[in-house]
Amino acid sequence: MISKFNSQIQIELTSEGNQANCRTAIVMLFGAQGVSKKKINGFALQQIMKKPQADIRQKIIEEPNWQYNYLLRQVSEKSIANQDLSQKQYMEIVIALIMGNSTIRLVEVHRSFIKFMKDGSWQINASMINVHVKQVEIVFRSVLNLNECPTQ
Repeated sequence: MISKFNSQIQIELTSEGNQANCRTAIVMLFGAQGVSKKKINGFALQQIMKKPQADIRQKIIEEPNWQYNYLLRQVSEKSIANQDLSQKQYMEIVIALIMGNSTIRLVEVHRSFIKFMKDGSWQINASMINVHVKQVEIVFRSVLNLNECPTQ
């Protein structure tokens, strides 16, 4: 019965999220009917989870971010007018550029801290979810084009 239910869901081309929600609801209904956890976690759960959860993960699709080019142009114009930036303003611009980047925007940042390295670079350690890697490390170094990121 459960396998037929799952195949019917797939035939109707429901989204992966809806399929996962249906599986969760079935497990909860079994529990509400008084079926023991051992039985739910045994045969019933195996039938419900016939489609592996790894298949439910959607592939991360990178799309060009046109606002990012606009942001770079705006930073470049402002830096020509004002070559002297404080360290705080510089870090604000760098973080704004990072957040504008399409690859970083695909994840959700929860906790992060910044530390200054001995070689003059900044290192951001951030815990993230919604990706396969739970910890990401970003290191900032000086750039050659002073119009984009002016430093002293």
